[in-house]
Amino acid sequence: MAFPKRPGPLNQNAPAGYRTLDHVTDALIEAWAPTFEEALVQAALGLFDTMVETVNAKPALEEELSVEGHDELELVYNWLEQLLLFFEIKQQVLTHFHISSISKKDGNILLTAKVGGEKYDSTSHRAKVEVKGVTYHLMEVRREPSRVRITYLLDL
Repeated sequence: MAFPKRPGPLNQNAPAGYRTLDHVTDALIEAWAPTFEEALVQAALGLFDTMVETVNAKPALEEELSVEGHDELELVYNWLEQLLLFFEIKQQVLTHFHISSISKKDGNILLTAKVGGEKYDSTSHRAKVEVKGVTYHLMEVRREPSRVRITYLLDL
C-alpha cells in the first residue's frame, strides 16, 4: 500500500495537524493543512483519534471510497460520515488516507480516496468516546493564505 507517512505533531504551528477545541458537551475539532485535500486527511485523523487510540494501528487493509457534496461543507460532512460508518459497520480503525482526486461532476464535488487501517481490536485500539454522528453545527472551511482550516463538531 502506498499511503503517505502519517502526520506527526498536533500543535497549531505544525504545517498540518488537528486539535480539539473547547466545547461544553461535544468534540469540536479543528484540522488544518496547506491544501483542502490534506486538511480533509487531518480531519479524518482527528475523527478516529477522538474515538479510539490510533497510535498502534497499521494499514493492514485498504479500501476505496467515493463521496460527493453540492459544496465543500457537504463534502466534508459526507467524508466524515462515510468514515464513521467504516468504523461503526465494518469495525475498521482507519489511520491512513490518500485522497486521489476532488473534481466537479454534474454540479457536485466528487472525492475519491483510498483509506487504510485495520480491524478494531479493543486491546490495541483502546476506546475513548462514542461518536454518535457528525453535525453541520459550527462546521466551517476557511481558506487562509498558507493553509486551509476545517472545523467540525462531533455529537458524543
